[in-house]
Amino acid sequence: SYKIVSKIMNLLGVINYNIEFFNLILRKLSHFIEYFILLIVVFLLVEMFIKFSNKSLIISIIICFLYSVSDEIHQLFISGRTSNMFDVLIDSTGIIFSALIIYIIKNR
Repeated sequence: SYKIVSKIMNLLGVINYNIEFFNLILRKLSHFIEYFILLIVVFLLVEMFIKFSNKSLIISIIICFLYSVSDEIHQLFISGRTSNMFDVLIDSTGIIFSALIIYIIKNR
């Protein structure tokens, strides 16, 4: 992600910047977007088996949340990686934001 941040900053013409800060923002934003998209995909799959209802949305939220927690637990066993429960919070924010959009669209 450092290379990506450097390229973005170079494209924007920014010379003096804190690469650590922007790298952190990029990584956390990636968590949010990843789980935002994951909920949509899981919801579409669950909806194939359970016609849209609050139940299908809740099941999708639970699946994505459990995946987020299991991913952080998995990282405990990977050298060079750290587990951070703050990432679960960011993942959950992406999940809930996506769920709200789905709920609003489906209940029009």
